[in-house]
Amino acid sequence: EKQLYFVIAMTDSKEKLFKRGENSFKLSSLKSVTDPLRQIPGAAAAGWTTKLIERAYEEQKLGNESEENMMEFDFPVQRDNSERETELNRATTNQLKQELRMIWNHVYRYKHAWPFRQPVDTNIVIDYLDIVKVPMDLKKIKVNLERGNVYKNRAQMKEDMELMCKNCRTYNADGSEYFKAAENLSLFLKSAFEMPLEDLKTIN
Repeated sequence: EKQLYFVIAMTDSKEKLFKRGENSFKLSSLKSVTDPLRQIPGAAAAGWTTKLIERAYEEQKLGNESEENMMEFDFPVQRDNSERETELNRATTNQLKQELRMIWNHVYRYKHAWPFRQPVDTNIVIDYLDIVKVPMDLKKIKVNLERGNVYKNRAQMKEDMELMCKNCRTYNADGSEYFKAAENLSLFLKSAFEMPLEDLKTIN
């Protein structure tokens, strides 16, 4: 997205030199460019550099100084700090979500993750909620992940996956196939969450 700025050169240095317009800027009687970014209010904020102002000054001296003499420059739209911070946060959030999705996929495909891919059916396992107070499963974790505001880093999603394994060990007897799956998955989580982004991309 681009926007052009009106830049009107004033003979009175006390007046503001720069102001926004819709199409282009007009150059009239710029007489000095000594340290222009310090002298001209709003110049730096509008995207100007000393080199550009000097160029404009030289063009002014060489060209026709009438109202019709116009120069055009393109600058990115200037955004305030809050807008830039919002965009930065959005980019960071999107990158984190991409990483967490890849880790989730990696865990979901793991051979010992089979008991955790769906929530426990409490209509069948009727005493489950009497023993496990905070149920967790991969499906719920994926929902949290896609919401985008639950996990602020890898460690937070790892905590939910570890809780999922802990719940399984709490409910099921030591030595059962469910207990063994939870043990194996717990060991797998450490390497999965420490995996560099480039390696995650390779396996996804």
